[in-house]
Amino acid sequence: MNENFASRIKKRRVDLGLTQDELAQKIHNTSKQTISNWEKGVSKPKYDELVSLAAALHTTVGYLVDGVQPVAQNEPPTGFLLVEKDELIKMQRRMIELQEQIIEKQAQQNQAISTPSENSVLR
Repeated sequence: MNENFASRIKKRRVDLGLTQDELAQKIHNTSKQTISNWEKGVSKPKYDELVSLAAALHTTVGYLVDGVQPVAQNEPPTGFLLVEKDELIKMQRRMIELQEQIIEKQAQQNQAISTPSENSVLR
């Protein structure tokens, strides 16, 4: 479903089990009709109403306006993982070991290329 500002308001309200009237009561000087108009896309809230609306819907202004999902506390952004510090250090040490092995093999290969073999010596 292609969500827009109006549909995100309604979705959050319904997900929270609130009526339009209950949501209006959570936002200072807002009526049920105003909520209805926002959900239908007839009008949009002023900035201060938007901030109160986001708080009442337990979400962010970014989600309501742009559809950017709020990141839960201690939850990494999309595409990232949380790793314990000790585990990260262990992985970094392993990467260093592997890099050292690669460098050593490359050095051996370079040595073999630059050192003429007995058969290739000109007579």
